[in-house]
Amino acid sequence: MRLNIKDCTLNDIFEHENIRVAKFEQNIHNHEPYTVKIRRSEVSCVLHEEATDYYDFQYVSIVDKDDEEQAALIILHDKTEDRLNDIKRNNMINIIVHELKNPITGVIGLSGLMLDSDKISEEESQVLLSEIKLSGERMNSLVNRFLEIQRLESGRANIEYEYINLVQITERVLSITHPLLSEKRLKSTLTKDGTHFMVRGGSDLVFDAIQNLVSNAIKYGEQSRTIEIDVQEMEEVVKVSVTDHGYGIALEEQKKVFEKFYRVKSNKASAKENGTGLGLPYVREIMHRHKGEIELQSNEKIGSRFTLIFPKAMSEQGVT
Repeated sequence: MRLNIKDCTLNDIFEHENIRVAKFEQNIHNHEPYTVKIRRSEVSCVLHEEATDYYDFQYVSIVDKDDEEQAALIILHDKTEDRLNDIKRNNMINIIVHELKNPITGVIGLSGLMLDSDKISEEESQVLLSEIKLSGERMNSLVNRFLEIQRLESGRANIEYEYINLVQITERVLSITHPLLSEKRLKSTLTKDGTHFMVRGGSDLVFDAIQNLVSNAIKYGEQSRTIEIDVQEMEEVVKVSVTDHGYGIALEEQKKVFEKFYRVKSNKASAKENGTGLGLPYVREIMHRHKGEIELQSNEKIGSRFTLIFPKAMSEQGVT
């Protein structure tokens, strides 16, 4: 329903199907011979399915002793950004609580079982203790990863920048993840294109970024695949690409995978793997702090290919 601004009243606007009014309150101030009435409320306007604007609305009216309105003023304060941040913050808290609930329930339930039963064998106790430890590690991993992202986003992370070789970092990642590759009967290839792979960055953070991509490539696909890692020197940048030949990510979900706690729903991974939804946001923040970029390409042929793009170190110290 469209309104003609020349003909409609304030009530017509508030009664429109796309307008919501909440938290109504009114203050009255008497200043003889007039009275000032201030009505406040929160107003939201639904623009379309995925966008809503939010406003603080005030209607200030001056009425005489006969309660006749002599003047009025409407004040609208755009609170959309603040409101969306509140919604995002509340959603994040709800997700964190939800993610922590299962491991906490596991710790309480398993430890209670051990305390309440005197018929548990030593072998059974070891199994239960292992499960409790895994639940604790999952909680610790979730909290630590979330704090790491927050520190990077806020600029509080202390990064020691140095000249690092991306090929050497990638080889370290593959060495550490080799047991996971073997466990899932996967192979990996490392291809180098160029001679100068030096960038300036924090070696631990760059290692984390590449390891996250390789770990995801191991998780999100069937067995007996070959994961391809390519390090490519270009004129001004060095690229590290990880191609998983796995499940792939639907187009409508590709723009969401870098949001905190978002987990892909369109492939088989959601039923097989338990991710936190924090790995890719962490990688994105790492690249932001290195003045770099992360790209995603996904289709049936390659599965998913994530590419980290680092500015190349141009100083003589960085050339090997």
